[in-house]
Amino acid sequence: MKFNPEMKQAILEDRKNQTRRLMEPQPTRDLHDEIGYAWSFQKDDGTGMWRWLDFEKFKKELTTFAKHKVGDIIPLEDGNGVQFGEGEITAVRVERVQDISEEDCIFEGIHPFAPGGVERGSTIPRKQFAMLWDSIYPGSWKRNDWVWVYEFKTVKGVE
Repeated sequence: MKFNPEMKQAILEDRKNQTRRLMEPQPTRDLHDEIGYAWSFQKDDGTGMWRWLDFEKFKKELTTFAKHKVGDIIPLEDGNGVQFGEGEITAVRVERVQDISEEDCIFEGIHPFAPGGVERGSTIPRKQFAMLWDSIYPGSWKRNDWVWVYEFKTVKGVE
């Protein structure tokens, strides 16, 4: 899993233990309706079956499609693909990118009073995260895309 220099430093300083990754492909319809139910994804087995599920159960079921699963050991890499450590996935969930809380922004490694926070024009973690997110995935914040949320702990450092 690749990280920009700022987030790499946050991991090395043990300030980052969460990361969001864009769900690809994005669902082609709204997953949630006004009464709290959702359509499930079309299964990879080709059945093409859609079914109604309680939305919270549905979000939990979606995690079976995540690239990384709880317990996986993943390489932590810089933007050039150079490994600087390993992390163990401790939790996986699905949410809209704008559902991130101020607390989760801190777990994402956002430090509002670090030099980068002021340079981005905000000391509010959620606003700072939104600007960082849009620099990586242009337009995604405004669309409020679906994301995988991976929680992890560093289990081995290379540097």
